[in-house]
Order: sequence, then structure tokens, then C-alpha cells
Amino acid sequence: MPALATPERRQLLEVVRALFDDPDPIHAGQALSAIGTSPAFHADAHWVLEIDYGGRTGHVLDSRPGWVAGRTPPGFAMPHDLVVNHPFFTHYAQPSAFLPERAGTVVSPRAWHHSAARSVIDEMLGTPNQLLVPLRREPRLECILLMRSGADFTADDVELARRVQPLLVAADRHIAELARWRTRPADQAPDSAVLPIEPVTDLDVTPRELVVLRGMADGLTTASIARRLHVSARTVRRQEENLRHKLGTADRVSTVLWAERLGLLGRSPESDS
Repeated sequence: MPALATPERRQLLEVVRALFDDPDPIHAGQALSAIGTSPAFHADAHWVLEIDYGGRTGHVLDSRPGWVAGRTPPGFAMPHDLVVNHPFFTHYAQPSAFLPERAGTVVSPRAWHHSAARSVIDEMLGTPNQLLVPLRREPRLECILLMRSGADFTADDVELARRVQPLLVAADRHIAELARWRTRPADQAPDSAVLPIEPVTDLDVTPRELVVLRGMADGLTTASIARRLHVSARTVRRQEENLRHKLGTADRVSTVLWAERLGLLGRSPESDS
């Protein structure tokens, strides 16, 4: 297992943590898209991709560095044959497949070396070695595709990607939720129709507390949850205390685990209105 104490990896973790403290979803989204440029991954280039399995299409959401963006700018439609013939397309179509993987491990290294998909990307960018980090599955697969020329990504690179992936997934969810709150109608207060006042469980967990609980489950700090809800950190701390009291737990981890066991995290505030 790779150590996370190298300067490059410490810097990577600091960048990821900063995503949760950025109040601007656009800026935070851009920072998330740039994660692939971290020296910790030793990648020459990367795409942030969105793959539509139903339509069997894919397009570039972001591309780094500049020379890659010049050839495949945001909005670039991936060649159809590249999408459907890439080993990653078949691999991540499986519901259970969500861990970061190298292209040369989802199929045999020999099969990948002789694949048409590898040849196409090598011709386009000269970066045939690839490591994919999924961010979300629904409504379409969104992922970071790290690319490298020369030597392939190592097992340590894959392990690092797997260790930071949960943070990246949580950051992606946080940014999406923050953007949703920012774009709600101006005359709609955070605790209006979106958050009904009736309790949603026999434990009297209110919809507002349920939203806070989901933020805790996503790994958000108290300050990040407060920014998402446009309330003070003091208010969120009080709701966290209420949750611990109602669930009979002593800390964040046990609160989230017990809430998951009770099925609270599967509830939606909107569906309980």
C-alpha cells in the first residue's frame, strides 16, 4: 500500500480537502476537474469524461493540460468506435464495477496492447497507458481518465487512486448539491417546501436533520454542511447534537453507521413531503 506522506500526495489530499471548503460550486468543480494534474498521479494528461451507456456515446467535460484541451476541448464528442470498443466501456457497464482500474488489468495486458482503442488514443495524444477513476454512475458514468506515455501506471498508482476515490466521490456530490442549492428560486427559503416540517421517522428525525445526516455520510465537515444549507455552523452543530441524542450515538462515525442500519440514509426529504 502506498504511503500518503510524500509531498506530492500530501498536496493532493490538501487539494481534495479544499474542495469541501470552497463556497463557489463552479470554482470547486473546476478544481475537481484538475485533480488529474496532481504530481502524485504522474499522469501526462487526463480527461474528465461522461459516458452515456444508453446512447453508447461519450464526451469530454474537461481536459488537461492545455495541449490536450487544444486537441480534445470540453464538449468534444468521443469517436463512437472508441467508446464502445474500449475495455473500460464493457467493464464499468457492470453494476458492481466502480473501483479505479488500469486498462491493462480489466483485460489482459496483451489484449490491451493490441486493442483498437489503445491505438486510437495513442494516435490522438500519444498517451496509451490509462487509469480510470469513476466519480458517479447515475444518470451517466462520470470519470477521470488519467493517461500516460512511456511506462504504464503502477499498482501503487492504482492503490492511491482507490484511497482518494471516496473523497473525490464525496466532493463531486457536495459540489452538485451546493450548485442545486445555489440555483433554487430566490424566493424559496432553504427550509420551505424543499424541507417539509413534518418528522420523517418514528425517531422524530426532521427533514432538516436528515439533510445534515446525509452531509455527514458524505464526509462533509460541519462548515461545509452549513455552506450547503446557507445556515450557520452553530445551527448545524446543534442539529448534529440532536441526531446523536435521537440515535443514542456518541460521535459522527457511529451516528452515520447506525442511521444507515436504520435505513435513514435511504430516505429523501422531498419524497417524505
